[in-house]
Amino acid sequence: MASERCHTVKAFDDDLSRVRAMTCQAGGLAELAIHDAIDALLNHDVPAAARVAGAVSKIDLLSREVEKSCICLIALRAPMADDLRAVLASFQVASLIERIGDYARGIAEQIPHVPRYKFRDALPLLRSPAGEVGNAVRGALDSFARNDGAQARLVCAQRSRIQALNECLFRELLDIATEDSGGSEGSCALLIISQKLKRIGEDAANIGRVAYFLCTGERYSGRSTPLFAVEERV
Repeated sequence: MASERCHTVKAFDDDLSRVRAMTCQAGGLAELAIHDAIDALLNHDVPAAARVAGAVSKIDLLSREVEKSCICLIALRAPMADDLRAVLASFQVASLIERIGDYARGIAEQIPHVPRYKFRDALPLLRSPAGEVGNAVRGALDSFARNDGAQARLVCAQRSRIQALNECLFRELLDIATEDSGGSEGSCALLIISQKLKRIGEDAANIGRVAYFLCTGERYSGRSTPLFAVEERV
């Protein structure tokens, strides 16, 4: 009987490890998609931007596989306490990673509408917010992969800085759009990109909160947002 119990526990641990590995793989692809989308924007590399969509399709497939595996784990293994928390965390993080990938694709889709020659002065404004967002995503994914509650807390606290940077960016881009009525399409595209970056930063913080709860069993006290509820985005 004891050996049967040990076998069941090992099977669950193996399944959970596989789910976490897929989640981390999807996260790595999402991080790369953000980098590639921003790099394509700064270099006005339209073919590279088109390739981001293919990478995001892989993220979508992995995220859905994680979600399906988590549902099967709950249905077949009936995990409790820490085990259930680990399964739910993987499910939520996979959903957030999928959404981050969608935002990266959204950035890439705007690149053909931003003529480089016309917005060469505006594009460098994106470097700082984009770098901050990329660091937040990396930190959030690392905190989840390593069960690092301290790093998760830092990512959560980083949200306000990202919001402040993006608010400044949005105002600067809005000023450019107002002054240059002839480039309205490109200006609108840059404004959309700034909002995509903001959303990515918010979801990085969401991953940090999930990782913090996974590690500590406590909600991050910085903000009372429902942990396992995915917010609707425009």
